[in-house]
Amino acid sequence: MSKLATRNPNFLIGVFFILLAGICFGSLGIFGKLFIQTGLDTGSVLSIRFLFASVLLGLTLLGFKITKNINLFRVTRVQFFTCVLLGVLGYAVFSSFYFISFRYLSVGISAMLLFTFPVFVFLGSVLFLKHPFEKRTGVALLIALSGMFLLLKDEFEIKNALGVYAALGAAITYAAYVILSDRFQKNIHPLTSSFYVMLSAGISLALIHHPTLNDFVGPEFSHFKLFLGLSVVGTIAPLSLFLAGLQRISGPQASILVMIEPITATLLAFLFFSEVMSIRQLIGIALVVLADILIVRSQ
Repeated sequence: MSKLATRNPNFLIGVFFILLAGICFGSLGIFGKLFIQTGLDTGSVLSIRFLFASVLLGLTLLGFKITKNINLFRVTRVQFFTCVLLGVLGYAVFSSFYFISFRYLSVGISAMLLFTFPVFVFLGSVLFLKHPFEKRTGVALLIALSGMFLLLKDEFEIKNALGVYAALGAAITYAAYVILSDRFQKNIHPLTSSFYVMLSAGISLALIHHPTLNDFVGPEFSHFKLFLGLSVVGTIAPLSLFLAGLQRISGPQASILVMIEPITATLLAFLFFSEVMSIRQLIGIALVVLADILIVRSQ
C-alpha cells in the first residue's frame, strides 16, 4: 500500500468522488446537443431536469425510509434553508446565466469563462473560509486553466458584451455554490442535500419558464428518455458525488479536480459525434490531468 493511501485514505475517496462527478457532468454536452435537436427551449429543459431529478431521488429516499427505516428527508432548519439558497441562487441562477451566455458567445469562450470559477473558489476560500494559501494548489490552478484554454477548440466569438457578463456571472455563482457547500454542507448526507437543492432549483425555474407535460414526454416518449438519462447521469449522480467529495477535500482542490468535466465532454463528442481532436486539445488534456495529479500528490 502506498504512503499516500496509508496517510490519507479519506482524501483519496474524496478525489475519486470529485473525478467521478466531473465525468458525469461531462455528459451534459451530449444531452445538450440531443435536446437542441428536440426544439425545446432552455428554460423548460432546465426546469424539467431538476424537477424530474428531485422526484426520482425523492422516491429513492422514500425507499430507504420504507425498507431500511433510514430517514434521509430529515434536516435541521439551517440545513434546509441552506439547500434552498444553494438551489435557487446556486444552480437555478448559475444555469440561467450560463445558457444566456450561449446567445452572445461561442460555446468555447462561454466554457472558458465559466471555468474561471476555480479562481474565485480559491480566492474566496482563502479570504472567507480562512483556508491556507497553498502554493502547489495555486500552481495546479494555473496549469489547469492553461490546459482549459488549449482544450476548448471553438472559435472565440463575442457578439455582445452581455454574454461575457453572463458567463462570468455563471462562474461567480457556481464558485459561491462551492464555497457555501464547503462551509455549510459538511454534516448533511449528500443525497439529502441534492434532493432539496434540486427541488428548490426546479421549482424556481418552473415558476419562470412554465414547462408543460408535453415538453416532458415528447412524441413516443422521446423527451422522457432523454430526461431520464439527464436526470440520473447528468444531475443526481454528479451533484451527490461532488458534495460527497467536497466533504472530504477542500473547495479549491475540488474545483480543480472537477475540471476533468470538459475533458470528458471532448472525448464523448469524439466518440458520439465524430468531432476531431487536435494536437492542441491533447496537450490541453495532458495539462489538466497534470494539475489533477499535483492536487493528489499535495496530500
